[in-house]
Amino acid sequence: MTEFLRVLEAHKSILKADVLKAGHHGSYTSSSNEFLDAIIRAALHYALTRRGPLSLSVNQCGGYFSSSPDMAHPDQQLYFNPVTYSTAPHGKRSVVQPDPFAGFIISFQPSRPTSRGRIDISGRDPEAAPLIRPNSLGTEEDRAQVIAGAQLC
Repeated sequence: MTEFLRVLEAHKSILKADVLKAGHHGSYTSSSNEFLDAIIRAALHYALTRRGPLSLSVNQCGGYFSSSPDMAHPDQQLYFNPVTYSTAPHGKRSVVQPDPFAGFIISFQPSRPTSRGRIDISGRDPEAAPLIRPNSLGTEEDRAQVIAGAQLC
């Protein structure tokens, strides 16, 4: 744990720069050090207890619903996120960045897709990345489920 604290302290200025770039709810003019200290406290709390705000998923609630009353089983999954966020551009560090304004996200996805993709070996080298062909929305049924879910959300 001491090593963790040493590394965290050594990178405090880098973390502060990332926090200022990333944005968060509120202003960073006078309270950026306080905000950074809160992040460090939250990180330590999580590292020591596996509890606290960093132990939560961004999807705080959700459920399943049917996009049509004649369905025998729900065909959609609903998500609710109490924060809006942006993801990093392609090729950048993959970090979810909360937007600097209040908001929430309601989203869905079909829970019974019929499209089938493939994962293939790309060659003889075991370290080579596989060939992934997701084939998302490859069937008319899947496309219809997405449209039905969007109409309900």
